[in-house]
Amino acid sequence: MKRTLFSVLLAVSSFVIYGQNITGRITDTENRPVEYANIVALTSDSLFISGVTSDTQGNFILSLPVQPPHAALLKISFVGYEDKYLNCHNGNMGTIQLIPSAVQLKEVTVTVPKFKLSSEGLQTNVAGTLLSKAGTANDILKQLPNVQGSDGNFTVFGKGTPLIYINGKEVRNSVELETLSSEDILSVKVITNPGTQYDNAIKAVIQIKTKRKAGEGLGGLVRSLYRQAYRSGFIEQVSLNYRKDKLDLFTTLFYNNMYLKQTQSNKQSIYNRLEQNGNINILTHAQEIYGSAGFNYEFNDNHSIGATYTIDREPRNSVMNNYNTVSELEATTRNVNYRHDGNMPNGTNHQLNAYYNGKVGNLQIDYNFDYLYSKNTKDQLTTQQPEGEEPTYITTTNRAHNKLLASKIILSYPLGNGQIDAGSEYTYTRRNETFENVEQLLYDTDDRINENNTAAFAKYSLHWKAWELSAGMRYQFTRSDYYQKGIKIKGQIRTYNKWLPEASVSYGSEKFQAQLSYGAKMTRPSYYMLATNVQYDDQYTYEGGNPLLQPAIYHNLNLEMMYKWIYFTTGYVHKNNEMLNVDKPYNNNTILFTYANIDRIEEVNAMLSLSPRFGCWEPTYSASVSKQFLDNKSLGVTEKLGKPMFLFKLNNSFSLPQDWIIGVNYSCNTSGHSGVFLRKRSNRLDLQINKNFFKNRLSLSLQANDIFKNSYNSSIYYGNHMSVNIRNYSDSRNFQINIAYRFNYTRNKYKGNGAGEDEKGRL
Repeated sequence: MKRTLFSVLLAVSSFVIYGQNITGRITDTENRPVEYANIVALTSDSLFISGVTSDTQGNFILSLPVQPPHAALLKISFVGYEDKYLNCHNGNMGTIQLIPSAVQLKEVTVTVPKFKLSSEGLQTNVAGTLLSKAGTANDILKQLPNVQGSDGNFTVFGKGTPLIYINGKEVRNSVELETLSSEDILSVKVITNPGTQYDNAIKAVIQIKTKRKAGEGLGGLVRSLYRQAYRSGFIEQVSLNYRKDKLDLFTTLFYNNMYLKQTQSNKQSIYNRLEQNGNINILTHAQEIYGSAGFNYEFNDNHSIGATYTIDREPRNSVMNNYNTVSELEATTRNVNYRHDGNMPNGTNHQLNAYYNGKVGNLQIDYNFDYLYSKNTKDQLTTQQPEGEEPTYITTTNRAHNKLLASKIILSYPLGNGQIDAGSEYTYTRRNETFENVEQLLYDTDDRINENNTAAFAKYSLHWKAWELSAGMRYQFTRSDYYQKGIKIKGQIRTYNKWLPEASVSYGSEKFQAQLSYGAKMTRPSYYMLATNVQYDDQYTYEGGNPLLQPAIYHNLNLEMMYKWIYFTTGYVHKNNEMLNVDKPYNNNTILFTYANIDRIEEVNAMLSLSPRFGCWEPTYSASVSKQFLDNKSLGVTEKLGKPMFLFKLNNSFSLPQDWIIGVNYSCNTSGHSGVFLRKRSNRLDLQINKNFFKNRLSLSLQANDIFKNSYNSSIYYGNHMSVNIRNYSDSRNFQINIAYRFNYTRNKYKGNGAGEDEKGRL
């Protein structure tokens, strides 16, 4: 009788909310908002009806169906917290507080789903999985199925280089990824169709969310890394954080001292004229001195401000010896040796970010301001010595000064069954670049580019049952003024007006999620690609930019699906005005290696990833393929450029007694075409052992990378006038020891996410 009466009461309560929306806010025990919490409406029989996730402020809007079955229970869940069940009622549920789970407090690894497909992209849960013992954020990213790369240099499958954020703050230096321990990471999301609020050139975003830890007073991290490859190198780092009530003060000091040796063989053929075979050795000594300091102040749950100042300097020098054999038609073979001594003292780079994050009623406000100043210098002495002859010298000096001002505001407001996001962004950039050649073999240049970029954007997201639909538009206006030696060149003044739409539809249930998305993106040439100066490689080959390059437009159609531990994605990309490497005749029968716009390239790609769990073994295996469709005849190239490329990743994590974690990771790619290059086969095997001591305060990581020395960067360039066959090895076989000690260390609550990111990348 009691059971029947309870069922009747549930049915009555669900009838009250029949066809309504439920709203609320999810927080932790310190009243901090919990982002990406799962809110699910269930029937009295625990059947799934509808679900959403909370936003950056912990808010949610859950739309219920207008037809039975009726909702009776609301389930709120989040990794590391106890599930909460509430009876549904009409309208606003108020603030719902989650309590950390006992398992989380005991720092014991729990079994949670490693991957989940959200409405934005593939989300990887780190807390509660073996990934939490991987080492650093760098170690986490290189194990994701749709991410390739290492040491801060990553690409997303089918999308290229992503923007990376930690708690909403953009990562401008790989130091930040090495600073962040995997133990402190909650989740990582790879967004393959970034919304209109991101710069027009951004094709992928990686969002790293950290655990929300309590703790006041002084905390810190001290880290030391030793790397042994051709020569030894090291990294030293100290990070401090002071938290008192609503105030956060934080700073990081970092020093990197590394040597890199490259060996390379070149076979260059200038059609019907000559062939050059070269053996090249390059030794580079690179240093990095980095420091940052900032503050964050939370007035209350709805208003916070902060600022971060970063200063860094990256001096480096290199020596390249090229032992060349030249075979010309109807001429004797001769040897020519080249030595390139490069010195890049560079200047001190400065960057400032300030932000305000607030909420007035239901209106969310996110404002950012950025200032950047950088100075780059490259001095090079080239010694050319044919066998039996006196040497000749080419001395060049290249200077570049960059200034950037940017501001960005995003306003978010719940509307109907969804949310509208709208805002604007403004960026001003000034770049001065000079190039001088003492011997006057190359032309001296003095270029200046002033650019003004203004953007406006809006996006509306609608939640309905288990579905989410969104559509948006970004308008981009750019004016670029070009000067040579202080004189404005009218023929190279550029003005762009672009409308860039996007749309997506996604479905999510407990076991199956899917998303179909479309987005248009504009990629503009980097300032390096626009430069007018010419670099001397050898007596037959030069390199240079093209100031007449136009932006490229990408149309991306992407499908992602996830069922339990099976993930599949496929995509189609249509590229208009794509920028590719080309070669063309230069003065005195030489070849200039430069860039040009190509009318059209199409590309299709697909990837399948499996991530089951077998006791102490957590594998993540993925196989992907990409194929381009490029008309080689329009480029004047005889080689067909459509060979597909396959990539395989076999990542394995083993949990052993006493908290020892072993990672065995293997990757391999087949040969295939990308642009006008044939990328050759390469593979590598990495081994990693991690162990934490003293309740996770001290961590030790041992890595052996590219154990069998099979990771080569090899390719063949096919051009209109020449081809180049390159086999390069870049010191990838190495051994590393990383030791880090943490005391009362907490991530700061900084919420600035930067502005003008596209322009920063172009600089």
